[in-house]
Amino acid sequence: MLCSLLLPQVVGAATVTWLGGTGRWRVPGYWDSGSVPTSSDTVVIRQGTVYLTEDRTIASLEVTDS
Repeated sequence: MLCSLLLPQVVGAATVTWLGGTGRWRVPGYWDSGSVPTSSDTVVIRQGTVYLTEDRTIASLEVTDS
């Protein structure tokens, strides 16, 4: 148990993908996870238009045309 307390852990990190279409970043239904990406998530946007109207922090962003 002591070992698990000393090791760094990333909890909740995920790859979250925009499902496409046009919409606001803050709407959970546009994301494949069903929730808005958090600061530990990698975000993938392959198609569509995303409107970002407030500050957001994410781990990384991948934008592709596929």
